[in-house]
Amino acid sequence: MDDSYVLLIEDNQNRAAGIEKELPDQAKLSVIGDARNALHILMRNTFDLIALNGLLNGVQGLFTYLYDLRQAKNTMLLLYPVRDSDARAHFFKCFDMCLAEENPRECAAAISTLLRWPGVGAVREGDFPPGHIIYKELALDLERQAVVMRGEPVELTTVEFRVLFLLASNPGILFSRDRIYDRLWGIDHPYGVMGVSNFISSIRRKLGLSPKDREYIRTVHGAGYQFGKWNFEKRG
Repeated sequence: MDDSYVLLIEDNQNRAAGIEKELPDQAKLSVIGDARNALHILMRNTFDLIALNGLLNGVQGLFTYLYDLRQAKNTMLLLYPVRDSDARAHFFKCFDMCLAEENPRECAAAISTLLRWPGVGAVREGDFPPGHIIYKELALDLERQAVVMRGEPVELTTVEFRVLFLLASNPGILFSRDRIYDRLWGIDHPYGVMGVSNFISSIRRKLGLSPKDREYIRTVHGAGYQFGKWNFEKRG
Protein backbone atom coordinates (compact mmCIF):
# COMPACT_ATOMS: atom_id res chain seq x y z
CA MET A 1 0.00 0.00 0.00
CA ASP A 2 1.33 3.43 -0.95
CA ASP A 3 1.33 6.29 1.53
CA SER A 4 -2.20 7.48 2.25
CA TYR A 5 -3.30 10.61 4.06
CA VAL A 6 -5.94 10.30 6.77
CA LEU A 7 -7.73 13.01 8.73
CA LEU A 8 -9.14 11.94 12.09
CA ILE A 9 -11.73 14.28 13.63
CA GLU A 10 -11.65 13.19 17.26
CA ASP A 11 -11.42 15.16 20.51
CA ASN A 12 -10.41 12.26 22.77
CA GLN A 13 -6.60 12.26 22.75
CA ASN A 14 -6.29 8.75 24.19
CA ARG A 15 -8.62 7.34 21.55
CA ALA A 16 -6.79 9.20 18.78
CA ALA A 17 -3.45 7.91 20.06
CA GLY A 18 -4.83 4.38 20.19
CA ILE A 19 -6.03 4.59 16.60
CA GLU A 20 -2.69 5.97 15.41
CA LYS A 21 -0.82 3.20 17.22
CA GLU A 22 -2.74 0.52 15.33
CA LEU A 23 -2.40 2.05 11.86
CA PRO A 24 0.23 0.88 9.36
CA ASP A 25 3.20 3.16 8.71
CA GLN A 26 1.86 4.03 5.26
CA ALA A 27 -1.19 5.73 6.80
CA LYS A 28 -0.13 9.31 7.51
CA LEU A 29 -2.53 10.50 10.20
CA SER A 30 -3.53 14.08 11.04
CA VAL A 31 -5.78 14.66 14.04
CA ILE A 32 -8.04 17.61 14.81
CA GLY A 33 -10.21 17.72 17.90
CA ASP A 34 -12.60 20.51 16.94
CA ALA A 35 -15.18 19.74 14.27
CA ARG A 36 -15.77 23.43 13.62
CA ASN A 37 -12.12 23.98 12.68
CA ALA A 38 -11.96 20.83 10.57
CA LEU A 39 -13.46 22.63 7.57
CA HIS A 40 -10.43 24.94 7.36
CA ILE A 41 -8.12 21.92 7.31
CA LEU A 42 -10.22 20.20 4.65
CA MET A 43 -10.22 23.27 2.41
CA ARG A 44 -6.42 23.50 2.47
CA ASN A 45 -5.43 19.84 2.27
CA THR A 46 -6.32 16.69 0.39
CA PHE A 47 -6.96 13.43 2.25
CA ASP A 48 -7.57 9.91 1.03
CA LEU A 49 -9.78 9.11 4.01
CA ILE A 50 -11.61 11.08 6.69
CA ALA A 51 -12.69 9.39 9.91
CA LEU A 52 -14.87 11.29 12.34
CA ASN A 53 -16.54 10.89 15.69
CA GLY A 54 -20.19 11.62 14.99
CA LEU A 55 -20.84 12.66 18.59
CA LEU A 56 -18.66 15.77 18.47
CA ASN A 57 -20.36 19.15 18.68
CA GLY A 58 -20.83 20.67 15.25
CA VAL A 59 -19.76 17.59 13.31
CA GLN A 60 -23.04 17.29 11.40
CA GLY A 61 -22.34 20.68 9.86
CA LEU A 62 -19.49 19.01 7.96
CA PHE A 63 -21.61 16.29 6.38
CA THR A 64 -22.60 18.14 3.19
CA TYR A 65 -19.01 19.20 2.50
CA LEU A 66 -17.79 15.64 3.13
CA TYR A 67 -20.36 14.22 0.72
CA ASP A 68 -19.12 16.61 -1.96
CA LEU A 69 -15.52 15.52 -1.30
CA ARG A 70 -16.57 11.91 -1.64
CA GLN A 71 -18.06 12.63 -5.07
CA ALA A 72 -15.35 15.00 -6.33
CA LYS A 73 -12.18 13.37 -4.97
CA ASN A 74 -13.20 9.79 -4.20
CA THR A 75 -12.43 10.52 -0.53
CA MET A 76 -13.29 7.62 1.78
CA LEU A 77 -15.53 8.45 4.77
CA LEU A 78 -15.70 6.56 8.08
CA LEU A 79 -18.25 7.48 10.77
CA TYR A 80 -18.37 6.26 14.37
CA PRO A 81 -20.03 5.52 16.74
CA VAL A 82 -23.45 4.79 15.23
CA ARG A 83 -24.98 2.36 17.69
CA ASP A 84 -28.50 2.18 16.25
CA SER A 85 -28.70 -0.32 13.38
CA ASP A 86 -31.34 1.69 11.50
CA ALA A 87 -29.15 4.80 11.75
CA ARG A 88 -26.17 2.84 10.41
CA ALA A 89 -28.25 1.69 7.45
CA HIS A 90 -29.16 5.33 6.78
CA PHE A 91 -25.60 6.64 7.02
CA PHE A 92 -24.26 3.86 4.79
CA LYS A 93 -25.86 5.74 1.90
CA CYS A 94 -23.32 8.53 2.34
CA PHE A 95 -20.41 7.01 4.29
CA ASP A 96 -18.22 4.15 3.14
CA MET A 97 -18.26 2.52 6.57
CA CYS A 98 -20.05 3.07 9.91
CA LEU A 99 -18.95 1.52 13.20
CA ALA A 100 -21.22 0.83 16.14
CA GLU A 101 -18.53 1.64 18.73
CA GLU A 102 -15.53 3.97 19.07
CA ASN A 103 -13.04 1.23 19.92
CA PRO A 104 -9.58 2.44 18.72
CA ARG A 105 -8.53 -0.97 17.42
CA GLU A 106 -11.75 -1.38 15.44
CA CYS A 107 -11.45 2.15 14.06
CA ALA A 108 -7.86 1.52 12.97
CA ALA A 109 -8.85 -1.78 11.36
CA ALA A 110 -11.67 -0.07 9.48
CA ILE A 111 -9.34 2.67 8.25
CA SER A 112 -6.79 0.09 7.07
CA THR A 113 -9.51 -1.88 5.28
CA LEU A 114 -10.89 1.18 3.50
CA LEU A 115 -7.43 2.26 2.35
CA ARG A 116 -6.99 -1.10 0.65
CA TRP A 117 -10.17 -0.69 -1.34
CA PRO A 118 -9.75 0.01 -5.09
CA GLY A 119 -10.05 3.67 -5.94
CA VAL A 120 -8.10 5.25 -3.11
CA GLY A 121 -5.07 6.91 -4.64
CA ALA A 122 -6.19 5.97 -8.14
CA VAL A 123 -6.03 9.61 -9.21
CA ARG A 124 -2.35 10.56 -9.13
CA GLU A 125 -0.78 13.98 -9.07
CA GLY A 126 -0.53 15.29 -12.61
CA ASP A 127 -3.75 13.67 -13.84
CA PHE A 128 -5.83 16.71 -12.92
CA PRO A 129 -5.86 18.99 -9.87
CA PRO A 130 -7.74 17.55 -6.87
CA GLY A 131 -11.11 19.22 -6.45
CA HIS A 132 -11.02 20.73 -9.98
CA ILE A 133 -13.67 20.07 -12.60
CA ILE A 134 -12.98 21.05 -16.20
CA TYR A 135 -15.72 20.56 -18.76
CA LYS A 136 -15.54 22.28 -22.13
CA GLU A 137 -15.32 26.03 -21.32
CA LEU A 138 -16.29 25.66 -17.67
CA ALA A 139 -13.83 25.17 -14.79
CA LEU A 140 -14.67 24.73 -11.10
CA ASP A 141 -12.26 24.88 -8.18
CA LEU A 142 -13.77 23.37 -5.03
CA GLU A 143 -11.07 24.52 -2.62
CA ARG A 144 -11.31 28.17 -3.70
CA GLN A 145 -15.00 28.08 -4.63
CA ALA A 146 -13.96 29.61 -7.95
CA VAL A 147 -15.72 29.40 -11.30
CA VAL A 148 -14.32 30.31 -14.72
CA MET A 149 -16.46 30.27 -17.86
CA ARG A 150 -14.97 30.95 -21.30
CA GLY A 151 -11.85 32.31 -19.64
CA GLU A 152 -13.70 34.79 -17.44
CA PRO A 153 -14.29 34.49 -13.67
CA VAL A 154 -17.92 34.08 -12.63
CA GLU A 155 -19.22 35.21 -9.26
CA LEU A 156 -21.58 32.64 -7.76
CA THR A 157 -23.05 32.68 -4.30
CA THR A 158 -22.03 29.85 -1.97
CA VAL A 159 -25.38 28.14 -2.49
CA GLU A 160 -25.18 28.47 -6.29
CA PHE A 161 -21.67 27.05 -6.27
CA ARG A 162 -22.79 24.06 -4.22
CA VAL A 163 -25.66 23.34 -6.61
CA LEU A 164 -23.41 23.61 -9.67
CA PHE A 165 -20.63 21.54 -8.10
CA LEU A 166 -23.10 18.81 -7.14
CA LEU A 167 -24.35 18.53 -10.72
CA ALA A 168 -20.91 18.79 -12.32
CA SER A 169 -19.50 16.17 -9.92
CA ASN A 170 -22.10 13.70 -11.17
CA PRO A 171 -22.08 14.03 -14.98
CA GLY A 172 -24.97 12.37 -16.72
CA ILE A 173 -26.82 11.73 -13.45
CA LEU A 174 -30.39 13.00 -13.36
CA PHE A 175 -31.19 14.99 -10.22
CA SER A 176 -34.76 15.87 -9.31
CA ARG A 177 -35.35 19.08 -7.39
CA ASP A 178 -36.18 16.99 -4.33
CA ARG A 179 -32.92 15.09 -4.62
CA ILE A 180 -30.83 18.26 -4.96
CA TYR A 181 -32.62 19.83 -1.99
CA ASP A 182 -32.22 16.73 0.17
CA ARG A 183 -28.57 16.30 -0.79
CA LEU A 184 -27.55 19.87 -0.02
CA TRP A 185 -29.85 20.95 2.78
CA GLY A 186 -32.09 18.19 4.09
CA ILE A 187 -35.58 18.83 5.39
CA ASP A 188 -34.95 21.65 7.87
CA HIS A 189 -33.93 24.54 5.67
CA PRO A 190 -35.77 27.70 4.58
CA TYR A 191 -34.93 27.55 0.87
CA GLY A 192 -37.58 24.96 -0.02
CA VAL A 193 -37.64 22.64 -3.02
CA MET A 194 -38.99 25.34 -5.35
CA GLY A 195 -35.90 27.41 -4.59
CA VAL A 196 -33.77 24.89 -6.49
CA SER A 197 -35.24 26.05 -9.83
CA ASN A 198 -34.43 29.65 -8.95
CA PHE A 199 -30.80 28.73 -8.19
CA ILE A 200 -30.50 26.85 -11.50
CA SER A 201 -31.89 29.84 -13.39
CA SER A 202 -29.45 32.18 -11.66
CA ILE A 203 -26.49 29.88 -12.36
CA ARG A 204 -27.37 29.68 -16.04
CA ARG A 205 -27.74 33.44 -16.30
CA LYS A 206 -24.37 34.07 -14.67
CA LEU A 207 -22.70 31.46 -16.90
CA GLY A 208 -24.27 33.02 -19.98
CA LEU A 209 -26.33 29.91 -20.77
CA SER A 210 -29.74 29.73 -22.35
CA PRO A 211 -32.62 28.16 -20.38
CA LYS A 212 -32.71 25.64 -23.24
CA ASP A 213 -29.00 24.82 -22.87
CA ARG A 214 -28.20 21.13 -23.40
CA GLU A 215 -24.39 21.19 -23.24
CA TYR A 216 -23.97 22.11 -19.58
CA ILE A 217 -27.13 22.06 -17.44
CA ARG A 218 -30.00 20.27 -19.12
CA THR A 219 -33.59 20.50 -17.98
CA VAL A 220 -35.33 17.14 -18.25
CA HIS A 221 -38.98 18.17 -18.11
CA GLY A 222 -40.92 16.47 -15.38
CA ALA A 223 -37.78 14.87 -13.97
CA GLY A 224 -35.11 17.39 -13.02
CA TYR A 225 -31.64 18.50 -14.12
CA GLN A 226 -28.64 16.79 -15.66
CA PHE A 227 -25.08 17.99 -16.21
CA GLY A 228 -23.72 17.49 -19.74
CA LYS A 229 -21.46 14.80 -21.10
CA TRP A 230 -18.30 14.30 -19.03
CA ASN A 231 -14.85 15.09 -20.42
CA PHE A 232 -11.96 15.62 -18.03
CA GLU A 233 -9.02 17.63 -19.34
CA LYS A 234 -5.50 17.50 -17.96
CA ARG A 235 -3.95 20.58 -16.45
CA GLY A 236 -0.20 20.80 -16.05
